[in-house]
Amino acid sequence: RYGEALSPVLETATGWPAVTGTRRERVGQIVARVARELRYTGLHLGDAAIIPFAPRETLQRGYGDCKDLATLVVRALQESGVKANVALLRAGDQLSIDPALAGLDLFDHAIVYVPADGGEPALWVDATAPEYGVGPVPSGDLERMALVIDASTKTLTPTPLRSSPENVDTFHITVEYRPEPIGPGRATLSYVFGGEERYAARRQYGGQDPDALESMQRDVANNYDGQLTATRVGGIDDALAPITLAFDIGDVRSLDSDGRTHKLRLGMESVMNRLDDDIFENDRRFPYTFDRSIDYVMRYRVVPPKGYRIAEVPKDVDIALGPIHWKVNFTQSADGTFEAVGRFEVPRLELSAKELGEFQDAWQKNEDGLVYDIELVPEQAKLGALERAVW
Repeated sequence: RYGEALSPVLETATGWPAVTGTRRERVGQIVARVARELRYTGLHLGDAAIIPFAPRETLQRGYGDCKDLATLVVRALQESGVKANVALLRAGDQLSIDPALAGLDLFDHAIVYVPADGGEPALWVDATAPEYGVGPVPSGDLERMALVIDASTKTLTPTPLRSSPENVDTFHITVEYRPEPIGPGRATLSYVFGGEERYAARRQYGGQDPDALESMQRDVANNYDGQLTATRVGGIDDALAPITLAFDIGDVRSLDSDGRTHKLRLGMESVMNRLDDDIFENDRRFPYTFDRSIDYVMRYRVVPPKGYRIAEVPKDVDIALGPIHWKVNFTQSADGTFEAVGRFEVPRLELSAKELGEFQDAWQKNEDGLVYDIELVPEQAKLGALERAVW
């Protein structure tokens, strides 16, 4: 019956020209256009809480809720020769719907279903989350039972399972310092976002939110007390690839040297701050479960200027936070390059109430211990000549 109500809405043309390319390319072009020209809002009252607006009306308003955007995408795909349907599901952490008990009032979200065609697999698209591209969908849409709005539908259709790479959240930061013998130096700050992390990164840094990248650029220049000389963003056009973000900074005054020593503070709080707030705040009487495995790594690479070396390579760090371990490895290669690599080792996704309490207690004792100091000094053989040149 919902299909009968939806049918006249889908007969309304979008007014958009048809797109060309492979089926996946056509879907991608339309989703990208919706992301550029409309914003998502969930506020609708009366009949609009159930029946979507016609595509042309949604375009005129410039915004729509999930069913408005899904209906617009479906109609635009149909105009470009791609069979597509609106699909209803119950999203989020709630139990999925039992096919035997399905009722319209149990569904709370609308997405797009593009059925398999010949040798091409079925595709799912959530128009409210265009950063996921074509195929991947937000975690709240995964492993759900969906009602595909089509006259031939006899039962509910399962949405995709989470693929193996999606089960690991990847967040890597690399800071490379290149001090000069005297004066300011240079630095490169780079990020890698993988798994669920990459979708928020795509939204922020892929052009959908221009202010986010500009704000990040300002913060980088201020935090490193230098001049931002280049920004590079990668992986935006491939929905399955990690997102990479890199900043080159020159005239870094925080690397300023008096010609005798360079003292550097290597802070790794950014990785700890990436953890879910709940692990610090949840009631310790209850167990805690990570949504996904985590691969959080903070790496510093220091390339000493010619004639300098690390005064002393610190000892490796292994802090037990209950069953979780925070480890930092310090190394220096033959060419003098120094690296400090910090990472979490999480043995399993579920922590008992006792283990959660142990983590929280250990964290309170060690939360200020994620900063490591190193010093670069002139090599002994060249110390006399350098002192005469500087002093």
